[in-house]
Amino acid sequence: MMNYLRQLKFQLKIFLLEKIHWLILVLALVLQFADISFKNSNTFSPVYINNLSRSVFLFTSIVYGVLATRFFLMEVSKQSQIQWARPSFRANLVLVKFFAMFFGVLILLLPTLVIMLIRGVSFNNLAGLVQGASIWFYLFTSTFLFATVLSILSGLLLRKPALAMPFTLISLIWLAIRQTVWPDLVKYYVSESFGLLYGYGPIRETLQLNRGYFLMLSISLLLLAILIGHFILPANKGKLKLKNTILWFSFFLFFIAGTIYLGSRLNYQGSFIVDQPDLETLYKSNDVCDALDSYEVVIVINEHGYVEKGTASVQLKKGLDIREHLLLLPSLMDKPVTVEETSPGTYSIGYEGDFILPNYSYSNLFQDPEISLVGFLPGGYIDQSRLLLLAHGQWHPFSKCDLTRLELRIPETININYSSADKNSTANGVVNLSWEENLPEVLIIGGADYVEGDINGQEALLPEWLDSDTRSHYELIQTKFSGLMKRVAMETNEEQNTIILPIVGSSILDKNGTFFLRSTPFTMFLPDATPSKLEIEAALEVIQAWWRQGTDDPSLQNCLFKRFSCLQPTRSVPDDKSVMPFLYYFSLKLASEQSPETVDLDSIIQVYQTIDSDPASIYAVPRMFDKDEENELIVKLSQLDRCMEDGEFWNVLVKLKEEKSSVWIDYEDLESSILQLTGYSLERLEQQCPQN
Repeated sequence: MMNYLRQLKFQLKIFLLEKIHWLILVLALVLQFADISFKNSNTFSPVYINNLSRSVFLFTSIVYGVLATRFFLMEVSKQSQIQWARPSFRANLVLVKFFAMFFGVLILLLPTLVIMLIRGVSFNNLAGLVQGASIWFYLFTSTFLFATVLSILSGLLLRKPALAMPFTLISLIWLAIRQTVWPDLVKYYVSESFGLLYGYGPIRETLQLNRGYFLMLSISLLLLAILIGHFILPANKGKLKLKNTILWFSFFLFFIAGTIYLGSRLNYQGSFIVDQPDLETLYKSNDVCDALDSYEVVIVINEHGYVEKGTASVQLKKGLDIREHLLLLPSLMDKPVTVEETSPGTYSIGYEGDFILPNYSYSNLFQDPEISLVGFLPGGYIDQSRLLLLAHGQWHPFSKCDLTRLELRIPETININYSSADKNSTANGVVNLSWEENLPEVLIIGGADYVEGDINGQEALLPEWLDSDTRSHYELIQTKFSGLMKRVAMETNEEQNTIILPIVGSSILDKNGTFFLRSTPFTMFLPDATPSKLEIEAALEVIQAWWRQGTDDPSLQNCLFKRFSCLQPTRSVPDDKSVMPFLYYFSLKLASEQSPETVDLDSIIQVYQTIDSDPASIYAVPRMFDKDEENELIVKLSQLDRCMEDGEFWNVLVKLKEEKSSVWIDYEDLESSILQLTGYSLERLEQQCPQN
């Protein structure tokens, strides 16, 4: 043992004294100091550690893998003349090299952790710093174990640096950038990051499975490397010792079995996470919704946040084959779904399964509009013991249809962060929640890491780890929300509160006056935006949520904040998108009224007026629309606003919302409605209002 430790000390010393390895430290520090999370975040939280470590570990592990391959081949290449007298030294060499490289890169990267901890001292206590360090090690261990083992295998199999080093480089880059399909155990995307191999995914259970899988895989490959080294490394051949052989074989079987088990669980999760929505059934759902006389659902959820059992009772006004209209999540349909006609026109539908939210529901990547529009129809299983249920969601068979009654049974062990239930009771360790008719859009949030707090003095449900940057964005949007309510509501609800939804693609204004803000406001994606643009976009965030209040149509929000996916008209998105500049003008108006020192509305309108004569002015406006007519509409609306008394134009917005059943309004309908409400024509404003 002492001899082994001396060898390890010697190899570790060589690794650290090799000046080329210092490139890993230099690269890590450059990445750390240049990272936007390090520069702009005035906090120290698990999210901060995850975001920063993800980018640092991704690139340094690729460089490290190449250098580790070179280091391993220093003594084992085919050109090496070293011969070992002891047969066991072959296995010892693989292990010594492995630990020397792993602990070597750990020492080189520790300064990044120390810097993060020093930076976090003023923001946290000792427990918080320890938690931050544990997350750093959690991500570091599985990432660099895998990169180290891969470098050893490359060296053993190819034996030449000119071949092995490029092979390691290509392999790691391929794993980092390749988008794979669900059967691939190596990686699949669950977020807009580089995936879970090096990164941090939005689903805790999937992250844990992925990290565990790569840990088991790395150890299995290390044992395989020892076996390969026994046969191909130069040494005096000796007999295999039975005890060592049994020990190696037992360990190998154990870690292979663990790899297979965790890999199968990862594939099971992945098959549902990357599943695409059933758009054909989605668009047929109006037929069955019109035919429903009553629609009741009872859901039983277990302590892991899974739908243990679901039963739907349906009574049809007319005959339909309801099996053709089922729109359950694939994870719930993984087990047989029973459909029984209990009496003529009355059906009972039973189902059960693991409620897993698919990728299209929370991904911020650009997607096909028809996929994006499904968006948060699947309210449901988000994380282990975490629930988000929306009234229209693929956790019940006809997700687009309105429920006449819902009963939800949930264990007491799951903390309920928010519930809009009409009635609730507790018995035998189970919380019974029920809703009757006209269900609000958000039903329940449970099991999340949320605490009661406030934003700008108003009640709020906030993430437990809330950094100051995110809080400032929340406060900005809450300010705009309060300002909007004073302008569009007949009576201001003094008890309004704000809730941050766990993973949501759009903000929601519920019928009870609660504003559900998506977990990452759009303004968070604008780190280089001017203060003026941040104010305007925050106003647009709340205005569009208010405009679509009471609907489950996220198409407008999708086109406002993911514009490139809406350039072409689709079944859900019209070609004429005049309502977008219409609402945007009100965001300009709201922001300028609340913060005139930051947002100068007249100056912005003047820039829009010069777009035709000065094409360069498109870079000066806070937001450019796709068509000239849409940009011209903003100028016309400003002229109309000046023609009217102070505050009257807000009444036009309110009345239009009350009259329109769709979130979309084309230009002709908009012009006609404005003429009817105000007496002014957008096309004849110069004659009707000459002071403009």
